[in-house]
Amino acid sequence: MNVVQLREIFDWLAPTSICELELHTAQSHLRLRREPNAADNTVIVSPNIAATAAASAPTAVPDAPQLLAKAAYVGTFLHRHPLRDEDLAPTGSTVKAGQVIGLLQVGALLMPLEAPADGIVIEHLVKHGSIAGYGSALIALEPR
Repeated sequence: MNVVQLREIFDWLAPTSICELELHTAQSHLRLRREPNAADNTVIVSPNIAATAAASAPTAVPDAPQLLAKAAYVGTFLHRHPLRDEDLAPTGSTVKAGQVIGLLQVGALLMPLEAPADGIVIEHLVKHGSIAGYGSALIALEPR
């Protein structure tokens, strides 16, 4: 990735409310982050994204078959609706294929995260309110 490409990405992000962007290509890994209410458009570039991603990767339950509910969008992962106190799919709960088990907040929109199959929620792999990248595993399910 060269300076011209970085400047183009910065220009695209400047008028948005996006606070974090993670980009993986065959040649590079890039994470851009800015404070949500920063007066300027200061961007922090994280130099070693591969090490950061490996260190924060969730550990799998050994010998347990798992299904993963993955993010279809970049956004903020929510375990529950902002106006509710209870999680949509608490750990240990039984869910049906297509059931809403979480939400991805993309700007002002709340996009549903649906269970890929019938199962039991094993673990929330991402904390409530954390940024999730496209394709990130968010919830682990034991198939039923």
